[in-house]
Amino acid sequence: MGKSLPLHNSCASLPGDRAVKGCCCDYKNSCNVEQANITNINIPVPAPSNEFPISCWTGIYVNGNAITSAGFQSCYGECASVTLQTTMNNTQANATIYMCDPTSVCRGLNMSNTCATVETGLSGCCCNDDACLTPTRSPANNPLMCYVGLNAPNAGINVGAITPCMGMCSTLNGIVNGDNITTFQCASTSICKSLAAYNGCNSLAGDRAVSGCCCDTPNCNIASRPDIPLPTPSPVSEYPISCWTGMYVDGNPISNAGYTTCFGDCASVTLNTTMNNQSHTASLYMCDPTSVCRALNMSNQCATVEPGLGGCCCNTDACLNPLTNTFPGTDLICYVGIYHAPGYYVGSEMVCNGKCASLQTTLAGNMLKSYHCAPTSVCKALTVDNSCGPVYKDADVTACCCDYANNCNVKEPIQTNTTAPAFTGTPIACQSGIYVDGSAITTDNTFVACKGQCAKLSYATNVTGVSHVLDIYACDPVSVCAGLGMADSCVSSINGTSVSGCCCGYDGCITPSVTPTPSGGSTSFTFIAFIAAVYTLLRQ
Repeated sequence: MGKSLPLHNSCASLPGDRAVKGCCCDYKNSCNVEQANITNINIPVPAPSNEFPISCWTGIYVNGNAITSAGFQSCYGECASVTLQTTMNNTQANATIYMCDPTSVCRGLNMSNTCATVETGLSGCCCNDDACLTPTRSPANNPLMCYVGLNAPNAGINVGAITPCMGMCSTLNGIVNGDNITTFQCASTSICKSLAAYNGCNSLAGDRAVSGCCCDTPNCNIASRPDIPLPTPSPVSEYPISCWTGMYVDGNPISNAGYTTCFGDCASVTLNTTMNNQSHTASLYMCDPTSVCRALNMSNQCATVEPGLGGCCCNTDACLNPLTNTFPGTDLICYVGIYHAPGYYVGSEMVCNGKCASLQTTLAGNMLKSYHCAPTSVCKALTVDNSCGPVYKDADVTACCCDYANNCNVKEPIQTNTTAPAFTGTPIACQSGIYVDGSAITTDNTFVACKGQCAKLSYATNVTGVSHVLDIYACDPVSVCAGLGMADSCVSSINGTSVSGCCCGYDGCITPSVTPTPSGGSTSFTFIAFIAAVYTLLRQ
């Protein structure tokens, strides 16, 4: 930048904006303060470069035209810009410098991931993601609007919608079974990095038959497609969920993959291509507007659009993940029951619309473990995802959640292939969650649709010298409740331990404020809880 002006340990007016002076120096640390002839700045002690490196645009522009060399550089901080609006000889000019700033400076100016006016004629922007600030892109016009959809001419499919995008507008194109297929999506910056396609296109590593493009201006991914009418953007009214994003070729990731926030459905598209007699499968995991998934008849399921082209959509957190083999329409089987060392156990398998879970403690020197199907929200609150950890406020109990395989919650010597009898009744609404000493550890007053009986287990623990009572509310198969002697009743001790429990078979029959009665209904069960449970059932 200094060479372009040219400035070397000197100052000069900017070409095109004589009202703005620029200086460059390298003769000592913080020499730019001395060059600016400012004496009231206390130069701080340099902080260690412990921030994660990102890529930021750098360069100086006057009235939108670059007057220096411009391009990306690594930044241990945030991408930043400063704009000076000046007037000389009745001519107005805007000088903008794009650069890298320490995060502390951006925070001090109240510009974290936003743009702001410091005073009249002086404004700036900061953001903390790769390529988030360029002459064509800034936090002020984020989120970027992108076209998301599918064009498959031979199948007569041309659907799409406009959606906000926190990455880049993107396309994938390939010949699939003789059809020229193009998918349109919002791709994460990491995916575009892997394509080496910044406002350009490139073939996929490992699958040269598929090309990918990325760009960062509104709806730029259909700029060359006059055959696709631009739909009217819909308001962002969908509830945010967390979706897996990443690009894979033949099952191997070719980009950084991870979770991102999605205002729509988690989605995937798979292209099977052949080049030089070599077959490859390219898969992209992303976020799609719900309307696109519905138009492709993929709501909460996977489908084949035409031979060689398939996809999936689902509308709950982490419902689509190749690492855990989680796909909509693939039932997760979880073991539900009790194990008390050395050899007592009661339980059976059940289909789970959540995660396999367990709670484990030590009673009188022996391990006691309960197995559950837990809603994802419960596992979130416990902060265990394919992992284990102590329960908040009751470290005597360890909680685990997993979904990488059927019955993944069982490590003990148990025959898990006992299947609960087929459910033939009407689902009921049951409380779901964990409470310690009467306080909710997970989301309070959460109900699920249950094809079994509402159940409660109470752990009275004192391993660390502090007494606690942990209550878990769940849905259990009727056969498990019966095997524990709790069908439509309560027991004060399971296998002689300090763990007690209850089961009951009507709506809201057991909650922190309701104890099950031998039969009949409960007038304390609210209509709102019933509606919540019906909604949960419909989403299954």
